[in-house]
Amino acid sequence: ADLLDHLREEYRPEFILLDVRSGLHDLGGLSLNGLSHLDVLFGREEPQSWAGLDVVLGLLGLATTRRDVFLVHAQVPPPEVDPGAHDRFRERAFDLFRSRYYTQEDEVEDISDPDAPYGIPIPYQPSLQATSDLSGIARLLRAPESGYIGLTRLIGTYLQRETI
Repeated sequence: ADLLDHLREEYRPEFILLDVRSGLHDLGGLSLNGLSHLDVLFGREEPQSWAGLDVVLGLLGLATTRRDVFLVHAQVPPPEVDPGAHDRFRERAFDLFRSRYYTQEDEVEDISDPDAPYGIPIPYQPSLQATSDLSGIARLLRAPESGYIGLTRLIGTYLQRETI
């Protein structure tokens, strides 16, 4: 909390993003402990992701101060490789949200709403792995087809701020 307060005072950023993708540990636990305004989780269609999402959504569902959660379906395979991958991910995510995060009193967002939090798609981009300079990566992430633009807009809408 002291570090975040210092960053706010010294640099006055509009957003502070905490990357805790390396797993659930002391630093990762901070993001699950009330410091964030919004939790953006990333998952893939693989057993490790589902096991982690089960734990994280369960913890967030138990929190006394509930925050909104967005789940990003990362590295979605192209439709020609796996045509049903994203639909399967969203259905499984929807079931997981209902069983681990939502309470009986919560209003559950409709799975047919593309902005519902059950797996905002970010397509697989092999060019990200082949790019070694940061400016090239920044260009790729700003490309409309990357999916990051939509995620950024959705976060901005939630936070009631212009992001792009």
